[in-house]
Amino acid sequence: MKLIKYKALGVNSSGHKELLGLWISQNEGAKFWLSVLTELKNRGVEEDIYSLC
Repeated sequence: MKLIKYKALGVNSSGHKELLGLWISQNEGAKFWLSVLTELKNRGVEEDIYSLC
């Protein structure tokens, strides 16, 4: 079974980078990314503060 590692980096308005999370998945589909973005939103990450890379 092939596993893929993903990370979300945030860049705030001051230009500082922060690691927002690490995930391991078997695929990269819309459901996966929706779950990642939902998790980040539930943890309080705001779109107007961070740019996600």
